[in-house]
Amino acid sequence: MRAAALFSMIAFSTPLWAAQNEVGGPQDLLVIWQRADQTCRLGGRDDMETALACRRREEVQIKAQAKGWCRGRLGEPEEAYRWHHCGAQSVRRVVID
Repeated sequence: MRAAALFSMIAFSTPLWAAQNEVGGPQDLLVIWQRADQTCRLGGRDDMETALACRRREEVQIKAQAKGWCRGRLGEPEEAYRWHHCGAQSVRRVVID
């Protein structure tokens, strides 16, 4: 099971913006983000699967943001963050090359 999950993470670790047909709409992105977030938070610190999930979570969040969906508002504790249409008070991820 872990080998299949690891293969899946590696096979789909291409940045989302490079694979336009991989995802449909915002709901698909949110589902992918939730799965990656769960693996990222619950995985081992030195586990490759965990590292890939954390990377994927960030990529998906940036992609969702580009489509007008943000997670969290300024001043909120992170555990209170929820997905919403981006607004002036939305927390935004910055892409650093």
